[in-house]
Amino acid sequence: VADLPLHPFSPFAMELPTYVANTIAAPVLVSIFAAGYAVIFLITYGIIQRMRPSMGSGEMAVAMWFALCGCIYLFFDGYFSYNAFDMAGKTDIFGQLWKEYALSDSRYMSQDAL
Repeated sequence: VADLPLHPFSPFAMELPTYVANTIAAPVLVSIFAAGYAVIFLITYGIIQRMRPSMGSGEMAVAMWFALCGCIYLFFDGYFSYNAFDMAGKTDIFGQLWKEYALSDSRYMSQDAL
């Protein structure tokens, strides 16, 4: 039993003294993430329809894409930048999303990501 890793991230020897396992399943986390950005899309669409109702579908798609990217960088990546040194212990939605992402890129659980 002593040989079992204390966390699921590679390398298993990486020390994460504050690690707390996720309590929300990955499909639920992704659904919450998608729902949040659906709200952003709806708000963006509403603002565009109010400010420029004649905007073409191509421009609309570009505006929606920029809104999505901007919100991801501002909120999701901003969360990481603010909490980078204790990400392993975070249990809120963004913290658990980052831990799920870090299963494929464990730099985000160490201080090497920035």
